[in-house]
Amino acid sequence: MSTNSDGYSDNMKEYIVYCDGTCMKVLATTCAGAASAAGFHYASSIVLPVDDWLVPDTKLLTANGQVDVSWPKSTEVDLELVAKSMGGICRWTGQTKRHYSVAEHSLLVAQLVPKDLVISALLHDVGEWLLNDITPPIKRAYVTNPRVEARIATAVGDFLGVELDIGNPYIKEADKMLAVAEAVDLVGIDLDTAQTLLKGKYQPVKYLNLDRAEAAHQWLQKVRHYVDQT
Repeated sequence: MSTNSDGYSDNMKEYIVYCDGTCMKVLATTCAGAASAAGFHYASSIVLPVDDWLVPDTKLLTANGQVDVSWPKSTEVDLELVAKSMGGICRWTGQTKRHYSVAEHSLLVAQLVPKDLVISALLHDVGEWLLNDITPPIKRAYVTNPRVEARIATAVGDFLGVELDIGNPYIKEADKMLAVAEAVDLVGIDLDTAQTLLKGKYQPVKYLNLDRAEAAHQWLQKVRHYVDQT
């Protein structure tokens, strides 16, 4: 490999690397090398040669304007729009026997945790307002997703003026228990497979059987109620 008078390889060129809201220009011979030089994993980065560069646009068009999905601000949060999305988005990639919304799931999680964790339980999946329902395998495959979800939750928490504890063990346990029940009751996965793959024990659940609009309404009312009490 030849080098020029500056000591760089003749095959090197400028790349733009974008990851987690950070944009950098680096010299490298490949896209993967550029991501590494910028200190990021290639799989979780957007890398383009400067000649092909287009500024990554992570803004999502909503009914009330735009929200930057990667770095949302509390000023961009519209709670009624959040509720509508939570009621409209179906869990389990739409495989359920009826429309089973993220909002209904969140209401059920909130019934299973201590009172001081209710608002965190109601908002534990609020990142899906912008990202849609993301199944665990996708979250594991794309390492940026958990961080983006956390930033969305923080923006909503800041908007409401509450501090969230979404990673609390009580919430995680309630979420897992519901996931096993949903898999069996609503998706039709056999009991042994659900318990083995989801690493939880089946327990009967009294579902709320809410349509989109009612799920959104009840979720919104619960959130407002608990925020008013804090």
